[in-house]
Amino acid sequence: EVDKWASPGSHLTIMAPGSKSEGYDPEGPSMEDRDSELANADCTPDQLKQIVLHHHVGNPLLRESLIKVEIQTFDAVLILTAEQEDKDGISCDSRSMVTMLLCRDIQKKTDAAAILGREPVLIAEILDQRTADLLGIAACNDFMVSNRMVSEALAQMSQEINIAPLMEEFFCPERNEMHIKDIRLYASPGESLSFWELVARGRTRIEIVIGFYSSNFGDNVIINPCGDPVSKSDPILWQDGDRVVVISED
Repeated sequence: EVDKWASPGSHLTIMAPGSKSEGYDPEGPSMEDRDSELANADCTPDQLKQIVLHHHVGNPLLRESLIKVEIQTFDAVLILTAEQEDKDGISCDSRSMVTMLLCRDIQKKTDAAAILGREPVLIAEILDQRTADLLGIAACNDFMVSNRMVSEALAQMSQEINIAPLMEEFFCPERNEMHIKDIRLYASPGESLSFWELVARGRTRIEIVIGFYSSNFGDNVIINPCGDPVSKSDPILWQDGDRVVVISED
């Protein structure tokens, strides 16, 4: 997925603890296990087209490990929370909180914004909703409560079984998913179309249009426009560089 969206020449660095025999607690995958898992998913280096993959073994709870991988040079940092046996979600989240605080502190002290030319992005996965209230401390840009998302999906299916195929479609990597596409697939630069007309053109491509980015409305992506700053019926003058958010197979 990262290889599909990243710009050519991008670098992806994966840092995780090593095995217990190497003194890591909690235990992480060995380098052989990492390579094997990537190979099973057709993600070996020779199959990746856009990104260069780097592996590091280290403890994300230690400042020294984060400095060693030069965390301040990353445009975006994604922190995944590992579930541990006999520990509740908020205990697992506490480790991610430490990593987030360390990342932000290193980024600020090394002036990462000046190095990158913009503010770096920090996104975290958490397991317990109670942790969400603490994420502001770490100045996290965004987060996902993975357990809650799964629970809500199961709750919807328990109330309406017909939703099950839709959930399966969205969560299966081989089927329909969200894409951001060039406006020129739907309208010519300088052409004026409303959102409804854009939806109609998307249907001819067997796609569902759910939003867009237009330079007429600043830097924000607008999903399901409902009148502020534009309604579905208002004509929009589309320009080169605008984007359309769709649900489609590719």
